Amino acid sequence: MAATETQTPEVPQRAANQTRPKSAPSIILEMAGKHLGVNVFSEAFVWNSKFNMARFGAILVGEGKGRQTLLEAVVLGPLTSEQRSVIFPTAFHPGSDQGLERDQCTYQAVADAVAQTCKLSVGAIDEKFIKYTANALAAFTGSSVAEHRAADPVRYARTVWLFSYLKKKRGPGVVGMLRPPGTEAKPSLELTNPYHVGTQLDKRAQFGDVATYLSLQIPAEMRERIDSCLLLLMPAMERFIDAIKREARSRTERQQDRSVAVVQHRLQLAKLYYQKHLDELRAPADQSVKPFDEALYIHARTLELRHYAAFRTILKEMPVQRPELAQFWVRGLMEAPPQRIDAIDAEYSVESYRSVAQALFNRPVDKTEILKATQLARHVLRHHLPLSRQDLHALEKPIEFATMFAAVIYSLQLGEDQAAHNYNSHVYGQGRVPTSLVSVIKGNPSDRHEEFEHMIVDAVDWYRAALLCELDIHRELLEMRDVVEQGVARLCATNDLVVLEKALSLMNQAPSVRAWQH
Repeated sequence: MAATETQTPEVPQRAANQTRPKSAPSIILEMAGKHLGVNVFSEAFVWNSKFNMARFGAILVGEGKGRQTLLEAVVLGPLTSEQRSVIFPTAFHPGSDQGLERDQCTYQAVADAVAQTCKLSVGAIDEKFIKYTANALAAFTGSSVAEHRAADPVRYARTVWLFSYLKKKRGPGVVGMLRPPGTEAKPSLELTNPYHVGTQLDKRAQFGDVATYLSLQIPAEMRERIDSCLLLLMPAMERFIDAIKREARSRTERQQDRSVAVVQHRLQLAKLYYQKHLDELRAPADQSVKPFDEALYIHARTLELRHYAAFRTILKEMPVQRPELAQFWVRGLMEAPPQRIDAIDAEYSVESYRSVAQALFNRPVDKTEILKATQLARHVLRHHLPLSRQDLHALEKPIEFATMFAAVIYSLQLGEDQAAHNYNSHVYGQGRVPTSLVSVIKGNPSDRHEEFEHMIVDAVDWYRAALLCELDIHRELLEMRDVVEQGVARLCATNDLVVLEKALSLMNQAPSVRAWQH
């Protein structure tokens, strides 16, 4: 890969777009500062770890404009020269408008600047610490430190200063949290918690800080281009998978039959088609080496999807999630009207649950077991519905009876399966969390780790498919889903924006049975 010289803008300006909201009016920021008891345009607010959660607070600007953190609103909005000099007091601060020449960007100069900002004596930090930090970061980008340094020495120096400073003030975890899932890092979903509050909020806030700091030197047009692609990858992938499912079940001009065999065959064709097309996108499209901050920003913005895809590979290997089940059609299940959660233990339903459970598990099941399972199923649905429907108030609305039925059967099996009590999720910085699936189910969804939420949704959907005699189709759906998720994750690992833009374009195209057949 050949390094390319790029011009470092002195003061990157923020442009309005549809992906990120416009800058918040200064009066709103001033009001936020009064509420917090701190000047948000101060060095302390922008950099001090004690304001970590405050910086992560959301500022919503305009309908449909998306979520902007308070930190983004402050540092990526218009700043006066005085505000900028206060927030970014040295020439090595990303976002500074002070001049920095190429010959000033030595490792020792960076070390001295970090020491100065940390109020340490000159020489307290040596260049070995700076070089070690730089090499650790370069391992995430696919290019060497020498290549990044040649691409833009000023932005390189400021990026290395940034992480060296954060390591001194907040610990080495600021670099470790950028490690992708793989042999050295297990997948962890704390950065993708679907709730506004809940577990590991401090970790997500710190990650938000790092991503925003990395964006400070990126020219506005490039930042908007990156965000308009990478922030849309996860939702686009979910919509794409759903669109493939609908297309596989649809009628076509030539094929009116939507039998199990036809749907399975279509899903198999789709799997092969998208495996081929996603693999073809893996060839590097842009051979130039990007400035260090830009390469790391792209990397950071793809981590959510990469961790999610890696977790899904673990999920499919858990026997408790997708056990071998007999599948049969429960008469009237699909036709039954949606039910409120309080009807889950109605007398007429309890007997249906019991008779089906006996046939499914090939063992006697008494009413007491079923009633106990319905109580656990209430908790299961509290986790399942908000995530699967993307609606925090889903439990207050009528529930599809097939889903309710599946939740009860799943809950009955949980009481018999020790694996459900033994699985622990992995949280970056803490390792395995000593909380079992069953104890999580009985807890508050917004207080739990997202891994458990996905496990619950996956298992309930599996049991639902078995009760509707659709387990064979469901297996094909999961295999197709796996091809798409893992294929896109591999493209994220290229750290190539052009490749990812092509992936987004592919996923924005309507799936077609006709295309799969050619």
